[in-house]
Amino acid sequence: MILLDGAIGTLVASRGFAAPPDILNLTDPGLVASVHHGYIEAGAGIITTNTFLTADPATIRAGVRIARTEADDAPTRILVAGSIGPTAEGGTLRQKARILADAGVDLLLLETLTSTEPIRALGAASERLPVMISATLGTDGRLPSGESLEELVAAAEECGAWSVGLNCSYGPEETARYLRRLAALTHLPLSCHPNAGMPGHTLGPAEFADPLLPLVHDGTLSILGGCCGTTPDHIKYLAEKISNQSN
Repeated sequence: MILLDGAIGTLVASRGFAAPPDILNLTDPGLVASVHHGYIEAGAGIITTNTFLTADPATIRAGVRIARTEADDAPTRILVAGSIGPTAEGGTLRQKARILADAGVDLLLLETLTSTEPIRALGAASERLPVMISATLGTDGRLPSGESLEELVAAAEECGAWSVGLNCSYGPEETARYLRRLAALTHLPLSCHPNAGMPGHTLGPAEFADPLLPLVHDGTLSILGGCCGTTPDHIKYLAEKISNQSN
């Protein structure tokens, strides 16, 4: 089991920063570094670059540099995942993947995907680094594009993904239900980083984590973290519970 970090955007929003968080890589790198540091201290083994939305090369490189520094300064090995959100498509996606790889990430994370098109668009970039695939679902259990979990798995396996999973969309209980369906469709490692809510209305660490722990205990999940509304406290609680389960 590897712990992924939690949210960056909603965390900095809760501190009063309203603009897209990626710009902080240039305007307040210390704040971004402190978020990464908090997640590492909480027990995350993978931290994600603050590059979910941006297509600007300078902002992407700065995001990798900040995360890489925090990871390399940690007392244990920490992987850096280059975050690519659903707005990157086609050539823009491939360019972003190349910049992330050249800047020094350990793997790529295509997250909050609303269709399988970005997976197919990634192309040869997927041959350079391991790729995590993570999609969001609608209320019908399908990607917003209408594609099924079966189609998600087929695209992930075709690109040689390192893992496949779900993030954002639902809270932990609904996500856990769909993850069990996903587990029956693939032998790829499964990842999960669901929402805990938004600033002002979020699940606490126990409310967030407890529905997911059975998936850890029975081996369904290989990678677990948090999306919107999560903080280092959520990841710390997960780390403590997982440690207790293994003892």
